[in-house]
Amino acid sequence: MDYEKEIKEWQELLESGQINEKTFKKEVGKLNFKKKMEAEKAINKEKKLRIKSEKDTKLSPDEKHNLLIKKIKIILTIIALILMLSYIPFNIRKAYSHPLSKQNLPAPIQKEASGSRTDNLNSVSMKIDYLYTYSISGRVVSTYHYVSDSIYDRISPIDVGISWGVLSMNKNNSQITFSHEGDRFLNYEITGDFSQILKNDSTYIDTHSSNNHLIPKSRDVLNKMKKIKKDDFIKIDGFLVNVTASYKNSFLRLESSISRDDTGDSACEVIFVSDITWL
Repeated sequence: MDYEKEIKEWQELLESGQINEKTFKKEVGKLNFKKKMEAEKAINKEKKLRIKSEKDTKLSPDEKHNLLIKKIKIILTIIALILMLSYIPFNIRKAYSHPLSKQNLPAPIQKEASGSRTDNLNSVSMKIDYLYTYSISGRVVSTYHYVSDSIYDRISPIDVGISWGVLSMNKNNSQITFSHEGDRFLNYEITGDFSQILKNDSTYIDTHSSNNHLIPKSRDVLNKMKKIKKDDFIKIDGFLVNVTASYKNSFLRLESSISRDDTGDSACEVIFVSDITWL
């Protein structure tokens, strides 16, 4: 900044009567203060550079080399820590601070329904028979996205594994690993000490988790389905349904489980999803 020019301009304003003496002194005082601060800043910067230069000059070649190695180690350590933190998915970190992660979540609710509808999804013609209204709230333990051109993948592009009860709580969820392998099954492996709960009920995991084949009611619901991530706490509302579908020369019949106690090929819930809410 050209302080002399600024002061001269304020002087001209004073002489022309556009400002009074008090304003002139105030503004010129501000400019002089800024000028002084910049000068001091420049002196300090020069002093620091001189000290650093003198320090570097006094170091032997070996000392300079060791100092460089130390700086590189510090930088690499910082980078490693950043990578470690970024490797832990945000939704997992969020899940462990989620209030529901310490609660015993209730079992799904279903009420008998009737009726049917015809629909078309991704060029697949469907007849959907309503069995029960269905509402399931819980912790997402696994998801799988299907992208093939098959009739099944076209109408149900996403499987979502959900747990509830004490199974969804942090201390228990961390002892079991759930996974999908693209075969429409939800698998699990006990990796910690879950023996106390299984001692009281050997079927607890099977009866407090489910694999859900999701069929979206609308494009908006499909977009929500695509956003579901492991360790989300969600609520899915819709219907348990049986579906008869046809696409090109292919035909498909899906029948939903209507019980949380079954296992095996027919134990998955087929849900015609009307809404998804993040809890």
